[in-house]
Order: sequence, then C-alpha cells, then structure tokens
Amino acid sequence: MPAIRKPSRRAAVAAVSTLLLAGLPGAPARADTPDNLPIGVWDSSCADADAIYCVEDAHILPLSATPPQTPADLGLTLTVQTVSDGFGDWIDWSLTGLDGQPAEILNGTVHLVINTGAYVPRFTDAVTKGGLLVSRTTDHDGANLLNIFGSPTVVHWNSDADCTAAISCGDVNSIADPPRYVFQGRTQDLAGMPLAYTTAFDGAFVNSDLQARPVLPAHDPGGDPPLSFGAFGNPQLTAAGAAVRNNLSIFLPEVYFTSAGTTPSAAVSTGFDVVAPGDPDRHPRATGSIQSDGVRLNLTDLGLGAELSPLNVLHRPTPSASPGLSGPGAPRSVIGAGAPGLAAIGWQAPAAVNGAPVTAYRVRAWTQPVGGALAASCETTALTCTLTGLTPGSTYQVAVSAVNAFGEGAPSGRVTVWAANLPAEEPSPSPSPSVEPSPSAEPTPEPSVEPTPAPVAPSAPTRVRLTPGPRRLTVTWTAPGSDGGAPITGYVAHAYRTSARGAPVATCSAAGTARSCDLTGLSGQRLYVAVSAANAAGRGPEPATMPAAAAWTVPGTPVDVAVTSARGRVTASWQAPASVGGTPIIGYRAELSDTSGLVARCTNKPAFRDCAFRSGLTAGRTYSLRVMAVNAAGVSAPSEPIRIKVRG
Repeated sequence: MPAIRKPSRRAAVAAVSTLLLAGLPGAPARADTPDNLPIGVWDSSCADADAIYCVEDAHILPLSATPPQTPADLGLTLTVQTVSDGFGDWIDWSLTGLDGQPAEILNGTVHLVINTGAYVPRFTDAVTKGGLLVSRTTDHDGANLLNIFGSPTVVHWNSDADCTAAISCGDVNSIADPPRYVFQGRTQDLAGMPLAYTTAFDGAFVNSDLQARPVLPAHDPGGDPPLSFGAFGNPQLTAAGAAVRNNLSIFLPEVYFTSAGTTPSAAVSTGFDVVAPGDPDRHPRATGSIQSDGVRLNLTDLGLGAELSPLNVLHRPTPSASPGLSGPGAPRSVIGAGAPGLAAIGWQAPAAVNGAPVTAYRVRAWTQPVGGALAASCETTALTCTLTGLTPGSTYQVAVSAVNAFGEGAPSGRVTVWAANLPAEEPSPSPSPSVEPSPSAEPTPEPSVEPTPAPVAPSAPTRVRLTPGPRRLTVTWTAPGSDGGAPITGYVAHAYRTSARGAPVATCSAAGTARSCDLTGLSGQRLYVAVSAANAAGRGPEPATMPAAAAWTVPGTPVDVAVTSARGRVTASWQAPASVGGTPIIGYRAELSDTSGLVARCTNKPAFRDCAFRSGLTAGRTYSLRVMAVNAAGVSAPSEPIRIKVRG
C-alpha cells in the first residue's frame, strides 16, 4: 500500500501538545481511533522520515554473540495489518517461517518497532515465550511507536477454529497438531471503552502459549473479582499424547493499581489469588513481581487443557502460594492383559500428587509406541480400567495419566497390550461307525460358574457446575459414583426453564470420557441444568437438585435518549437499559453520524449517562445520534437514531 505521510509540522506540534496534556493526572488520553488508519496490510518498512503506519525496525538478536539479523536475512516473513472485530480495530503483527530455524534464533530476542501514527497502542494480547516487553513511545514528530521485545514460543495447537475462538477445544482426548514455533500478537487502542477502563489498561499486555484466549479482560475496580478473563483453553494432548501444560503472563501497569487506591508494591506484598470460577477449589499458582513500575503476574504449568476455563484475579493471598502445586506424577507399574477386542489395564498410584489429591485416571490406547492414533480410552477413579472396542489380533501401546485439581499430569510410559484374536471355530465332526459304549467311570461334575450380573444404568453424575459466558453456559460435572457395571458411553445435559423440569429448552452431549459440554444459543433467561450418564444398559437418572444460571447477553438498548445543541456543541443523555445482559454494564458509547458515516464517538462510565460532543461539528449541519451500552458480552443494539441540527 502507498506510504501514509505524517501531518504538517504545525499539526504534529498540536498532536504532541495533546499527548502531553493527556498524560497529566485527571486527563487520560482520548480513546479515538484515527480516521486514516489503513485497511489491510501495512508497509513492511517506513520509506522515509515522514511515513507512518509502517515498520520502523525489525531484527532478531540471536542467543549467541552474533550480530542482529533481519527477518529477511533468515527467510522469515513479518506481517503487520489492521484487523477489526466487535471490539474495534486491532494492529495484528506476526513473524512466520520460524520452524526449522537454529536454536540461537528460536531462543533469541525479536525486537519490533511499529509506527502507529495517531493510533495509540494501549493493550496487547500476544503469543510469545514468557518475558515479553511491550511499550509505547513517540518519535520527534509525535507519532506513536509500538515497541515489542520477546521470543518465539512452542505451541501445541490444532486447526479447530472453535478452539481459536474460545468456543470449544473438544474433550479430554482432543489432540494437537505437531508442535510449531509462534511469535504473534495484536494491539488495541481501546477506542469506545469507558474512560476508566482505557486508563487502567493503558500499557497492559497478556502473553501465553494458549490457543483459546479471551479478547479483552473485564474490569470492575470495586468488584469481586476486580479483574476477570473469559475462556482460556487448549487441545488436551500434544501430538505425542502427553497432556498440554501452558504458561500465562499478565502485565498490569501502575495506573491499574493507583486507580484502585493501591500501589504495585503493596499489591505484590498482599499477593494475587487466581480462581477458576467453574471450579472454586482450583487456584492456579500465581506469582507477582515488580516490572517497569507495574506488576507482572506469571502463571506457569497451567493444566487447563480443553476445559475452556475463565480466570478471576483477586487482590488477596492465594491458598495455592506454596511451590510444587501441579498435575500429579505419572502412575506406576502399569500392566495390561488383552482379550478379543478389549484390554484390562491396572496400575499403582503416582508417587507424588503435587499438592492436590488424584480425582481421576485416564487410560489411552495408541496405535504406535510414540504418537500414533488414539484407538480407545477410559476414565475411572479406581486403579483398573477396561478398554473396549479394540480390534482383535491388534497390538496397542497403553499409557495412564492421573488428574487432580491442577489438571492432568504426565503419562506413564507406554506398555504393549495385545487384543487377542477371536477363537477359531471348532471343525464339525465327521460321521463314524457306531461303537457300543464300554462301561466307564462316573463323569466328574464341572464346577458351577456364577453368572455375571447384567449391567444396569449408571447413577447420576455429581458436582454439576455452570459457568456463564456470552450466550452460553459451560456445564461441568464429576463421573457417577457407579457406572452400573458397564463403561459409560456418553453424557447429556438438559437445560430447563424451571426446577420442575418439563421439556428441555437446550441440550448438549459429550463422550463417556468427557466432563463438560456447552449449552449454546441461549438467551439471558435463568435456566436449571441437569446431567445424566448412559451405558450399554441405558440412560441413568438426573440428579435430584439442579444448579441454575443465566448466560450472558449483550445489554438492552439505552432508553429515554435525549439530545440538545447549543454554541456549536451537541449534548446527549439517556437512561440505563432494562436489562444488563447478566453481567454488569462497563460503559456507554454515543455516536454522531452524517451522510458520510461516523463523525464522532463519545464514551462514558456506567454511572454517568451523558456525553458532550465539543469539536469537529459544523454549525447548521444535521447529524444522527445513537447510544449503545457495553458489557463483557459485547455492545448492545443502538437506540433509534435521533436527528439533531447543530446550533451555533
């Protein structure tokens, strides 16, 4: 695309003055996306000193003492582009072609300087190794420069678009593609968000190796929790068959803490408690440290897997502060015995549970000693499990892993099990001449064999829990106390309008090895949810009691919108919508448009329901005003347009 030039020196001086004023207490920087933000891919280099929306510098510092190298030197491709979604315009940046590079490059440091012109880069979501640094500076003409320092990370992802969109990453047997190296991210100006939100997260960034990540955090300075993130998750298993363990790092700038009436050092001294709201007993271990006048919060060895768990961050000591909390060690002494089409597997408990008791074991049969296809699996709380559905006469490699509140641990070494051939049919006897029987001794009676009891339907699943999300409820549960004498083949979750049940209004199902499913397409109505299990004998009962929750939806439309004009200004006011959508309103957005499109946008905090447009309007021209409410689920439908003529 053609290079975009900077404004005149006079305009640049005015822009610098605006930035300086914006940095003073009580005058945060405006969160307005510039009109000249390019669409699509940006220039890969800044052609001259006046170019904006381009890459000022890009190089890799190898781990060794060799000189810095550019992406082109290494055959890498750097792409910077504008992408848009329901939350606004993002600067998307990525470095591709990393696989196959030498270790000194993969473990080196990537340094990017992106000229973003008048676009103010405030919040960054990145996929990099821990230790990422993101900052914003300005050049001599007042253009914003986005500075990124970090290293590529290995990811265990797959091509499932639903996982990338944090909708579903499959079940406990979802498998990632072969590992690859990634260095990518996207940066937002937080335009249209409430001023308090924009201020608190100006300079914040999040980096991880997770495939499913929330778009933006939710922030309520006086709430419990004050900081929360939507669904994080990943395919459960690596291509080699081990449970994926992830890392997550959150940097919060100093202003985040001062706006909450504290300081970074005081917050680190108190500690941080990270809670998975779908499982309040799970507190992933988090460590906070001072960095660049803010706080970096590191969560290592996360075992979220395919569960798509939200995370809440509270300013209090965590009960999981002691080191060594992780998934359990590998089960020991795994043995197996095959029979036609099945294999009975036994093992001993792991030597170390790593801070939390084992809640389940997962047994998987693979077609190869390393990697391979997953042929069968079972899950149990006992120390034995029978794999069914195997091909008679085939050999399988079986591994066992343990699960606790911190996720699935490392698998045992694989053991070889042969699913025996079916017995050959006895040949039909040939006819022979009859012979008179000779006297014989009394036949020895055969020992009697007790008949195997016929299986019955399993009992009801326990610990059913609901986690609200945008137009969905994530349902989790624990396996029934009794499988009825036959492996559980599947689960069904039903959502009802009342506790008296009746006809279900939504349903989701899961495999017998799964422990969660998503009820989707929901309105904001409060629903009661029950889960039942099935085996070869039929479907078991639902629990007697049911949890209830409402999915998040966007808020209703603001009401009683009024607009006036005087002295070249337009002032709008409104009242809160009748429905907040199940999660608190975090701000309002008012927009003025004319026949050419959007002219001006104004945002305000939830407690203030008015906006004033003071500049950029033409006296005598007629504009249309509409107002929207914003919550963690998104932006409401706009109010009906109101036409207003600007009076001088």
